[in-house]
Amino acid sequence: MSKVNWNAVAATLSNHAKNPPTDPFDANGQQLLDCGQRRALARMACRIRRGARMTLLADEVGMGKTRIAVALIDAVKREGGRAAIVLPAGLGSQWRDELRRFDPSSMPLLPLRSYQSFIEGFSEKSRGCDTGKSDRNARRNQRELPEVSWSNEKVLMISHSFAAMRFPDNEGWRRHLLGAVLTRLEMPVPGFPKEHTGTMRDASNICANMIVHAMAEAGVSLVDIKAKYELDTETLANPMSLAAARFRSTLLPFIGIALGRFDLVVIDEAHKSRGEDSSLSRILGPVTWENGDAFRLGMTATPVELDSKQWLNTLQRLRGDGAPELDTQLETEVEQYVGIVERLQVEEIDENLTEAFEEAASALRNSLGKHVIRRDKRSDPDFRDYVTRYREVDIRYAEPSKGMTNFTQDWLRRFAAFEALSQLPDTGTELKRKRISLAQGFGFDTSSTGDEVQLTASGEVEKTEDRAVPTGSRLEFWCDQIGSGTDEDEIYTHPAILKAVETIEGYTNKGEKVLVFGRFIKPLKALTGLLDAREMLRCLQSDGNRHWPGSTVLNEAALRHAMQDPVLWSGSTDTTEIERLLKQRYKSWRERRKKKLVELRTQIEKSAEEAAARLLGLWKGNEEVESNLHEPWFMTKLLRALDLQRPADLDDWNAAALIKAFGDLVSRLDEEDMGGGNKRLLAYLEDFAGNTGHFARLMSGETPAQTRHNLQTAFNRQASWPMVLVAQSRVGREGLNLQRACRVVVLLHSEWNPGIVEQQIGRVDRKNSRWLEMMHDWKASEGSLESFPTIRIHPIVVRGTYAEHNWQVLEQRWRALRAQLHGDVLPINSETARDEKKHLLDRVRKAALRFDP
Repeated sequence: MSKVNWNAVAATLSNHAKNPPTDPFDANGQQLLDCGQRRALARMACRIRRGARMTLLADEVGMGKTRIAVALIDAVKREGGRAAIVLPAGLGSQWRDELRRFDPSSMPLLPLRSYQSFIEGFSEKSRGCDTGKSDRNARRNQRELPEVSWSNEKVLMISHSFAAMRFPDNEGWRRHLLGAVLTRLEMPVPGFPKEHTGTMRDASNICANMIVHAMAEAGVSLVDIKAKYELDTETLANPMSLAAARFRSTLLPFIGIALGRFDLVVIDEAHKSRGEDSSLSRILGPVTWENGDAFRLGMTATPVELDSKQWLNTLQRLRGDGAPELDTQLETEVEQYVGIVERLQVEEIDENLTEAFEEAASALRNSLGKHVIRRDKRSDPDFRDYVTRYREVDIRYAEPSKGMTNFTQDWLRRFAAFEALSQLPDTGTELKRKRISLAQGFGFDTSSTGDEVQLTASGEVEKTEDRAVPTGSRLEFWCDQIGSGTDEDEIYTHPAILKAVETIEGYTNKGEKVLVFGRFIKPLKALTGLLDAREMLRCLQSDGNRHWPGSTVLNEAALRHAMQDPVLWSGSTDTTEIERLLKQRYKSWRERRKKKLVELRTQIEKSAEEAAARLLGLWKGNEEVESNLHEPWFMTKLLRALDLQRPADLDDWNAAALIKAFGDLVSRLDEEDMGGGNKRLLAYLEDFAGNTGHFARLMSGETPAQTRHNLQTAFNRQASWPMVLVAQSRVGREGLNLQRACRVVVLLHSEWNPGIVEQQIGRVDRKNSRWLEMMHDWKASEGSLESFPTIRIHPIVVRGTYAEHNWQVLEQRWRALRAQLHGDVLPINSETARDEKKHLLDRVRKAALRFDP
């Protein structure tokens, strides 16, 4: 049983609700919890006192779910409990930041992602086959591996993809742990080696010893595990010869024992990977070994996306061993509610329909309300007065008509071929996908492997394969019409990409940042390269007034197409001449900067301030390391980091302003590092080490996690590049905070799932956003309705093609989703209803689903 006193946890939550703690890293002592978050904690405390051990926290995107969850984790820790956070691995750094706000001394491990890392956590020697002790120590210092053991960590983050581990026959050490455990439980294991060598086998043995010891302490026998996880005797009799999937399911409960028991399991993005055999589903239960009175908290902004029954699937994950059964009537109540909402959309409202809706909404609210807490922007004081108008969806159409500059005769021919393809009978899912995707700018080659990149739960790239187009078929004829006379570079002239460039530059030319989402790599790369090339030409055309921080051409194909715009470029179209100009300009800029740094250093050396002495010491110390480099990287990174702190009346730094800004920075970082010297500062500056020669940057499944973190940091700084972040949908749509400097979202490719679009827009529609800052300024200046700022959403649609149909379907599904999550159940034209119907509409609005605390 749990050693956690849940009444004491509830008392802590109630206290947080009444007296919210302050942010230890905020100079103004800002409270960590707003009024809505405090109401949620108070509701959760009441449920815990009544014995509830599961809650689905389904707040709208950007409302601060993570901080509510961290408050619960902190309360459990105070009572001596342990918490597991099951999350997409890329969100680890954000969770760590939030956890430290409640406990500055805590530094949880990075998310546990792989079986190899799990085993390496038990190694007494080296990390992996080819690494040494120094690597082990480095990884422990970086909090990738535990100091003592996984089970000693009070808070353990586990990646959604952890249970996707593989056990090939030819890697013996990967299968060693199960045999080692069973032999220690005095069960014979055929084929298990009596003698063994190697670091990973040694670590597996240490892990096996800990598992057997933990089982004995907890009074858990092999018979108990067999019964709970349905492991038959035949399976355990010869485990080394099991198929990989069966071996994994047999081993997972023992991995869970090695990780230790948990009193709280938090599931971030609880709607993801809904399948029973997904990695996330396999983690919950076998890997998260829970005490009998454990609490499960699910977190998602989209518990239902395409199918109303997904409510049941999402809640099912929270049941756990000790949670109460879900209401058996819930499925029926969901279906009745959805059916009546559909009638409201098409039928004329009357008394009977209104009463039926009120009854269905009340029944579903009562059933779901036992388990769900959901705040949306209707209850947020910053949003509620503007909830119907602060988002502005403005479709940007590319028109496939003769005479338009974006459409040559070749493109008109191709679009005609696209539509001809759509009339052919179905020839298989792969070719059908081709027909749909070609019109959206995903390339021309209809017979080779498609370039749509699917991502695994861990964000890794997973390629799909296509069959060849049948020879001599009508399909082949129309595919030839699409591909004839084209080359790889022509993707830069695709009308959708050109319309996206036009839309994006309409904002960046005014100093606004833009976030772009798309599904396919090829057009995303083309868009990024074209935006970069066009900005580079602007800088070269500006006679030195605009600086391009690069000395080489990054994408010749994009540059060639950018130079064809006479408004943008009137110089030489020889790329070697462009290269020469870049090198010349960059050399001149570097010499000017070097001279400025010398002047700054001379002035700083005259200062008697403590911060000046520390700055000089770091400057001089890093000079020796950088002596063979072309760039003074320490100062380059420092000046980027301090850019937003430069006084507005200064065009460039002077010594006094730089010393003050540096002193403020190190003072804050020293508080965070608890006296750790300059290590925290140097680590912080690594976020500013990225290549600045990119006006637009691409974030895809192939982008390393650290680079993603650096891109997020840079994009959130108003004054620094990138101005445009182009994100592959499955990588950038969840968890990332990109709101501080951006309020514009461009959707290059339409989605089918409205939950995905809500997540995409939610990257900028969040707390502490650029839009909120603009809205507060608008209120303070008593601005007019015409000048009211909005979050801008621009889908790019080629009119008359399948892409337009895609958008129309998405809009219908979006309305259905908002009916269940946002209470938007009435048709768009309801505002024009006759007077005698308005009281019925008011009753429907009042009865609409809400789960506000």
